[in-house]
Amino acid sequence: MLYLTSSFSLGMLEWTIKYILEIQPLSLDEVKKIVQEKPFISAVGHDATARLLTNLLETLVPFNRRPITLKDGDEVIVFQILTRLPEGAVLTLSELKNVKYAFLLVKVKAL
Repeated sequence: MLYLTSSFSLGMLEWTIKYILEIQPLSLDEVKKIVQEKPFISAVGHDATARLLTNLLETLVPFNRRPITLKDGDEVIVFQILTRLPEGAVLTLSELKNVKYAFLLVKVKAL
């Protein structure tokens, strides 16, 4: 399964399984290609972030505040904001357009 998220947490993993995580940076063009070619589940929990990703990736990224539990073979494209936001901050779409960000691909492998 492929997920698109605005964060990554170890809480997304089952605690009874040993994993190896492979993490690699992706360019915007690489992410566009992936999400246009493969089905994905959005787990983007903020509406403004989902709208920004829809614009950046030129494909619909639904707002979908839901927990996910990753399993062996799952992949997560993470939209990672590169600055630490103030506690409780929720950015608007116009504010999000001005923050530095990166995309990371996390591949989950159970041992």
